[in-house]
Amino acid sequence: MGEPRGIAMSTVNHAADVNSWDAGPVSIAPPRMSEDQFEAWILASEGLHAEWVNGVVHMMPPVSLEHTDINGWLIRLMGDFIEGKNLGGMVAFDYMIRLCGGKTRRVPDIIYVAAARRSLMQRTYLEGPPDLAVEIVSHDSQSRDWREKYLEYEVSGVREYWIVDPFSQRTEANALGADGKYARIGEVDGKLPSTVLPGFYLRNEWLWSNPRPTVRSLLAELGIV
Repeated sequence: MGEPRGIAMSTVNHAADVNSWDAGPVSIAPPRMSEDQFEAWILASEGLHAEWVNGVVHMMPPVSLEHTDINGWLIRLMGDFIEGKNLGGMVAFDYMIRLCGGKTRRVPDIIYVAAARRSLMQRTYLEGPPDLAVEIVSHDSQSRDWREKYLEYEVSGVREYWIVDPFSQRTEANALGADGKYARIGEVDGKLPSTVLPGFYLRNEWLWSNPRPTVRSLLAELGIV
């Protein structure tokens, strides 16, 4: 997939013949392809945003300005918190994760990979589940984020899954239990705490305030500056 980059839109050519498919520098994918074919195609198709699930390519449409704004704000807040607390690890966006033994390649909006698991980060994808994944719901992704990815991340062992929904203006956090099932993380005094990032939390109103609180002011509340 290349290094993290911006997002572009393409269409799926359902008439393409996968047997004669070529991984040349094109932006049209056949409806089905192997994992190796998908990796070659996405690397050759600079700027595309796509996921691969059980042999099927799913093209992702361009995200909204609001989506981009929330994403950038969260990345700054999480990244500065992790650095300030010397937690190590890495926050990434638009970075592919390989799940279910190679049956699925997803691109969460944000992931966090703990320092002890950094060796699993390849040049273009993470081999296995991140410690934390964040999805920001878009018009086309509501069922995918709330249902499909919830179940997929759960069975794959993503320790914590956050869903940020601009349409309902709510944020849900789920932590993986010892039974391998997600359980909702409840608010404590209006704070939605992370179990993966000790000391980190969000207040739901932060995300939907206009203007949104500055990252610097929130880092002070979180004990960083």
